[in-house]
Amino acid sequence: MPFLRFNVSLTIVVSLLAGCAPSGPLRRADQTTLNNTTADKCQSSYADIDREIYKIATDFKKSNSDRNEFLKREEKKIPANEPCWITAFEQHKNFDLLYAEFDDEGNATDVAKSAAFKDSELQLIETEIPKLLAAHGSLNIVLFTHGWHGNARADNDYSIEFKGLLMDIAKREESLAREREPSATSGVSNNPQKPFRTVGIEVAWRGDSFDKYLNVWDRKLAADTISKGAVHELLAFLNQFYLDNSCHGTRAVSGTSCEKVHMLSVGHSFGALIDFQAFVGRLESGLNVNRCERAYGFGDMTILLNPAFEATRYRALFNNAINRPAIWGPYMGDDDSGNKCESGANAANAGPQVPTVVTLQSLGDWATGKTFPIFRWVSTRFAQTLSAEESYEQIHALGWVPAFRTHTLTVASDGTSRDSCANASNSSGTDLPRSFCPFSDELIANAYPPPSSKYEFMVLTFDPKDIKPAPPNYFPVWSVAVDKNIMVDHDDFWNPEIVRLIGILFADAYEQRQQLHAQPAP
Repeated sequence: MPFLRFNVSLTIVVSLLAGCAPSGPLRRADQTTLNNTTADKCQSSYADIDREIYKIATDFKKSNSDRNEFLKREEKKIPANEPCWITAFEQHKNFDLLYAEFDDEGNATDVAKSAAFKDSELQLIETEIPKLLAAHGSLNIVLFTHGWHGNARADNDYSIEFKGLLMDIAKREESLAREREPSATSGVSNNPQKPFRTVGIEVAWRGDSFDKYLNVWDRKLAADTISKGAVHELLAFLNQFYLDNSCHGTRAVSGTSCEKVHMLSVGHSFGALIDFQAFVGRLESGLNVNRCERAYGFGDMTILLNPAFEATRYRALFNNAINRPAIWGPYMGDDDSGNKCESGANAANAGPQVPTVVTLQSLGDWATGKTFPIFRWVSTRFAQTLSAEESYEQIHALGWVPAFRTHTLTVASDGTSRDSCANASNSSGTDLPRSFCPFSDELIANAYPPPSSKYEFMVLTFDPKDIKPAPPNYFPVWSVAVDKNIMVDHDDFWNPEIVRLIGILFADAYEQRQQLHAQPAP
């Protein structure tokens, strides 16, 4: 009981101190602000900063320290209180960026502060996204949820880093668009001369409260609350918008023109907690499809970067993925497996299973690797667990549990001339499960930006040796251990290698479906 009293007292103190930091909103969606920040008025302000962000975000010669110094300099350059930088709708040359802010109670921040819904950020997103689709014909929507210490200010590190990712995706899409050709048999095409317009949406929340480091418990509780609140209105809108405008799942028919919207979601640290808890129902549903259909998730793919939540929350999804073949049978869509579904509507689902959710965990991440287990150990002393496995997963972050690990990502050390993707050797001589490989010859030929000079190439190895029982072929939930020479630490997620990998995985997910549904109907 003494510990319980201490726990309750600490929670009360933390809650009181949490009110010490300003709560926003930091962006404005009212019509007056929007009228004063049209694309023409703000274009030059954005362009100068964008050039600098893009340059370092794609410079493989720069170190993590170089990028951190750059962020400090950029923070001083961005006039975060001027109209162009407080609008909830930034219209840049190569991408658009919208913001949705949520408070500690999980409510939309501006609505909680008595803004009329017509002037709210959520209403702005729900209004502008359809307009952007009508104007451009096709969209790549990238949803990003920032982590600890983040907020919606334009000079916040996360806002700057997200712009680097958006520009890389936009540039990659320009390259891919040039490669698309109308089908000779069906004539189906998405206007190959015109790339999908990149649209970013940042889910922003109060990543700091009373202290930069001691608020870790308080901010985790806030992230947990946000994952259950008004963010679901945004996600429900985006999910339906995606379904209505994409060749997704069983509703798509080959030979039809349905590919107008692609969608990627990315969450970092506590932002990954928000994303996972908000998406998990959708991810679970996407696993329960028949053996001739590829699993699906929220949009095309969800990527969790150094997720700061306990592995026990992931266990149910993982078990569902492992046991899927016992219910539905083995996946039969792969051309090379000998089990291809040959005819009918399911033929359109052929092809290797692209992952629906990918965890990228830096092995140099002290925040989730060292600090998180201590914090969890202290705060869960009297929680009941039923096994040693459950106890371990209760205090360790998702990316650090070997029983979930499917891949390793390392730096090529053997002088290979291209990105490599291989199965680890199996000493028993038995065949390993098959896994999708993102590094194909076609993607390397079209890769943007080009291979690095700092790390010649990355090597992704499928090595599920600690997963018992062994995962089935084309396991759709990945947990990747990333060498610290690629991702240095907890916050080093926008370096060119990781940005390139995110872009390739996203492109793989939608290019596969796009090509399959350009085939003639059976």
